[in-house]
Amino acid sequence: RTQAENLCRLPGVLSIFPRVLVFGFVHTAHTICVRCVSHAPAFTLARHVFAMAAPSALAPAPAADTLRSDMSEFWKEHSAHATIEEMMLDSEASAIHVAEGPEVVSLLPNFEKTQVLEVGAGIGRFTSVLADKAQRVVAVDFMESFIKKNEEVNGKMGNIEFYQRDATKMSWSDEEFDVVFTNWLMMYFGDEEVSAFAENTLRWCKTDGHLFFRESCRHQSGNANRKFNPTKYREPEQYTDVFSSARVTLPGGDVAKFELVTHGAVQAYITYKNNPNQMYWLWKRVVVPADQA
Repeated sequence: RTQAENLCRLPGVLSIFPRVLVFGFVHTAHTICVRCVSHAPAFTLARHVFAMAAPSALAPAPAADTLRSDMSEFWKEHSAHATIEEMMLDSEASAIHVAEGPEVVSLLPNFEKTQVLEVGAGIGRFTSVLADKAQRVVAVDFMESFIKKNEEVNGKMGNIEFYQRDATKMSWSDEEFDVVFTNWLMMYFGDEEVSAFAENTLRWCKTDGHLFFRESCRHQSGNANRKFNPTKYREPEQYTDVFSSARVTLPGGDVAKFELVTHGAVQAYITYKNNPNQMYWLWKRVVVPADQA
C-alpha cells in the first residue's frame, strides 16, 4: 500500500493516469485494487499503469493499409460539405486564411511559367494562386468532394489538371515538375510513407527544382471536433532528418538529394492561435557525384 501511495503522489501521476486511477484496477498475475496493492511491488504497478495509459507507445505501428483506411474514414467525416472550415479543421478558417494564405505563397520560390504539382490540393485555396502564374498545375487530393469542389471553382482557368489520388500511391514522370507544393499532407502519412514520399519527390522534381511543404507539428491546431484523430503530429526534426537524408541514384551514377533552403514557423498561426508549431520547409533538388552524396 505504501509503495503504491508513494507512486501516486509523484508529480503528474494523477494528471497523466486519471483513467487508470479512476477505474481503480490494474492487472498483474491477478487483479489488484489500486487501494490494496500489498501483493504487488511498486515497480510492477507502475509498469502496468504505464502499459494501460499509453498503449500506443507499446503497440506496433499500424499496417499501411489500415492507416490509409483510418485516414479515409477521418476525412470522410470532415469533407461532406467541402468547405474551408472542414478542410482546415477550424471554425475560424476563413479569417486565418486571409493572413496565412498570402504568407505561405510568399515563402515559395518563383513559380512563374513553371510546372507545379500540388499534392493535397483540397478545395483549392492555393490552386488558383499557383495557376495564376504557373504554366501548368497538377492538383491532386485524396477526397473526391474536395477535388470536385476545386475543379468546380478553378476548372475554368484552363491550365489546371485535377486528379483524385492517394498521394502515397501515385506516380509521375522523372523530373516532370519545377515545384512540388504540399500543405498539410505528411501528417496523414505513416513514417515509411513519409520516407517514400521524400524519394518520390526527388524523382519528380527537376534539377534545381523545389519542394515546399508545411505540417502541423507536436499537436493539433484546428478546433474542429474529432470523433477520432489518426493524424501524426511529429517533431519538426523528424521531417528535416528524413528529407535531408533522402537520396536517389540517377542513370549514370550521380545522386539527387535535397538541400534545405529555408525552414520556420507560419507567423499567422502564432498571431491567431499562439501556435508556433505550424512549420514549413523549402528544399532545392541538387545533383552531386556519388562520392559527394
